[in-house]
Formats: sequence, structure tokens, C-alpha cells
Amino acid sequence: MAALLAVARRLSPTLLHQEPTFVQAVRGRKRRTDPKAKSKVDLIRDPILIDAVETLVLNERYTWYKVIVEALRREFRAERVKQYQQHLLSLQNSAKEDTEEYSRLLAENAAENARLARARVERLVEEQKEKTEQTLLNMKSQAEKEEAERKEREEQVKVLKEESKSFITFENLDECIEEALKDDKCYNFAINRKGQIIKRTRSQ
Repeated sequence: MAALLAVARRLSPTLLHQEPTFVQAVRGRKRRTDPKAKSKVDLIRDPILIDAVETLVLNERYTWYKVIVEALRREFRAERVKQYQQHLLSLQNSAKEDTEEYSRLLAENAAENARLARARVERLVEEQKEKTEQTLLNMKSQAEKEEAERKEREEQVKVLKEESKSFITFENLDECIEEALKDDKCYNFAINRKGQIIKRTRSQ
């Protein structure tokens, strides 16, 4: 009790000046080892009277009750078994349908892959053909370009050959000098914006 009072005082300071509350113990159920009560020492119990007709009726009704309950249990058990079998059958059908659907999807996937493979092969062949044609065109254009450049160089060579006839060389140097001295030209003149000579000065 002192320990309970100490705990109460620690939890609530207002309990310091209050008197402790005592709970009266209540006797519970009587134990097997307790002696018989004095009021029941000489008590003799009268046997309970049983009605034969009532007992017969109760036994018959109980028998019918057991029969009905057993029939209901069998009915419920049979229904449960039937439901379980239907569930198993539905699972089997679902698995079969899933397998068929999976096989069908695999076939469709294989067919689609084959179609894409054929389309890819055709596309690669077409690209190779276009590439070959483009290569041939490039080679042809390159050959034409080289031929045009060759002809242009030949023309340039021809022009240079024609012009080389009037070049001043070591062999005709004296002749060119004499011709230049004989041909007296005067370049002392003025021109306008159109290139026309507007004033010329006579050579001295």
C-alpha cells in the first residue's frame, strides 16, 4: 500500500493530502476443495421427471433434424464440388484459350517478321540498284567532263601553236627588231570612257 501511495504521489501532487482508498475484497466462485454449505448438507435432490411421450417426440424430431442437416450438408457439398469442377474446367478452358491465342500471336508475329524481311530485302535491292545507276551516271558524267577538259586542252594547245608562230625567238630576234624599227607607231593619245581615241599626238 505504501508503494501504491508513493506512485500516486509521484504522478499527481494533489494526492499528497488525500486519504488512500481501500477496495473491499469480494469472494469469488467456490473451489472444488471447499466443504459443502451448511444449508445444503441434508439436501436431497428429487429426480427430474421425464415424460415418455415428450422424449419419444424429441428423439423423433432430433432424428429428422439430423437427417435433414445431413441432406443439406450433402447438397451443399455436392454443389461445392460441382462449383470446384466448373472452376477447374474454366481454368483449363482459359489455359487452352491462352495457349491458342499465344500460338496465333506467334504465327502472326512470324508472318509479320517474314513480310518485313521480304520488304527489307526488296528495299536493299532497290537501293543497290539505285546506287549502281547513280554510280554509272557519275562515271558517265566524269568521263564526259574529262573528255570536255581534254578537248579544251587540245584547243588551247592548237591556239598556242598558232600563236607560237608569232613568238620572238632567238632565231628571228634580228628580224623582229628590224620590223619594229621600220614600223613606227605612236601610242601617245587620249581616249574617253568608251575607248575611243579623242586626241593623238604626232610622233617626233
